[in-house]
Formats: sequence, structure tokens, C-alpha cells
Amino acid sequence: MAALNIDDAADMFGGVADFTQHTVNSIDDAMSDDGADSIGGDDSTSEMALLQQCWVNEVASPSLLPIDVDLVECLTLLLKNQLAVIDQLEESVADPMAALQLSMYQTEVDRVKYVLVDYLRVRLRKIERNALWYMSQFPDGKEYKTNAEDETVTVTFLSPKEMKFCAGYTKLLRKHMKETVLKHMPSKLLDNKPELDLSLQKLDDMQTTRMVDPPHDNTYLLAKMVSNGSQWVSNGDADEPDFSDYKHGHMILARYDAIKSRVISKEVELVP
Repeated sequence: MAALNIDDAADMFGGVADFTQHTVNSIDDAMSDDGADSIGGDDSTSEMALLQQCWVNEVASPSLLPIDVDLVECLTLLLKNQLAVIDQLEESVADPMAALQLSMYQTEVDRVKYVLVDYLRVRLRKIERNALWYMSQFPDGKEYKTNAEDETVTVTFLSPKEMKFCAGYTKLLRKHMKETVLKHMPSKLLDNKPELDLSLQKLDDMQTTRMVDPPHDNTYLLAKMVSNGSQWVSNGDADEPDFSDYKHGHMILARYDAIKSRVISKEVELVP
């Protein structure tokens, strides 16, 4: 493969995500005296801004929020391509100014990579904490709801890879519980109480949710209004507080399960 230069890299970094192309332009501005503060990209640019808000909400929320599979796959592919280009450029760049530009590319890539990796790591921790509950609630990783127009709305709570991880984790967990607990139950106890034996067997049944702890969604959290409360359309939740007097940017303290639907609809942003 022919050696790349910085101009070639700038072209390859564009396309899928606008935030990286903005960084390319910011690098040129940074070379002037009044452009040094513009390095690092624009957080308001579509993909990066959306990823950051998903990350902030996920860190603050006690349970899993829906995942944008297309966004994660898009950014993952973009990062892989950028890292490959940077690795190739590092072998051929000798000019000090070009090396500085390359370092700026690497800084932006590292920033996006950190947010993406931590976002996925937080989600995996939640899956491990309540794997049995998520498998019982979302057997295919999705939730199906009916909106006001009687249309079925599909919400993806677990990506295909997360679903595979959750299924494997619950399988290991059930095996562990069987080997360490059920297998060692006194035989006389089970002989005298067959209904107890049946109940113990149901511990391995994903449809039995009474003995599975759900996420603690009754936690009080701090959040910020994204839209005016007076514009909210009732979602039929009688427990939802009245925020009709609150405006965009106002801070609220509320129980998470009462505002969860508003977080999902992006009318409210959580504050870690």
C-alpha cells in the first residue's frame, strides 16, 4: 500500500462522523495565534454529542437505557479506520509540523474511544448486576410498546452482542447456583417437601421473576429539563411529578422510575 500523507488522512477521516472532520479544520485554525482554543472538536456535532449524552445518562441511571446500535457500530467502525490510518502515518511522517497534526488526530480519537468504551463498560456492569431480570424482561433484547396511535413501538434495550453476553452470563450463573446450592440441598428435606423441590427447580426458570431482584429504579436522581414541562404530553403515569411550571434548563430532583420515560424520550437529561 502506498504511503499516506496528512492531506490523505484528512480526506479519510471525513464522511461518517462530522465531529472528526471538524477536528481536521480545527487543526488548521490552531496553527494561527487566535485559533489555539478550538482544538478538540465540537461537542455539539451530531454523533459525538449524541454519544456523550447517552454516556452521561447511562452513568447516572440505575438501570439500562435503550441503546442506539447503529450509532455504536458507526463509531466503532470509524475508530478502527482512524486508528489504522494513524498507525500507517506514524511510520511515514517525518516533518515536525505533520507530526504535530498527527498527534492532534490521535488525541481526538482517544477522546472518542474513552467515551465509547466507558459507555459500553457501564452497560456491561448493569447487565452483570441484574442479568436474570433483563433476560426475563427482554428475552430478545427488545421491548414492545403501544403508542397513543395504537402502533407498536420497538425499543432496543440490549444490542445483539450484549444479548449474547447476557445469555452466556445467566447460563454460567445458573450453573454456579446449581453446583453450589441446589446440588447440596439435604435429600430428606426435598423428599418430605416435593413442593420445595419444585420451587428450587424454578430458580433456573427465566419466567420466574419473583425471586429475581430488579434494578433499583426508585432511586432519587438529579436531572435537567431539556424541553418545557408545559409541552409534555401525558404518558399515563399517575406517579409522574407535575413539572408543568419547569422550563428548559431547570434542574429537578425526582425518583428515576417516575421520569424514566422522559429520559428515554430525551425530554430530560440526567446529571451524574
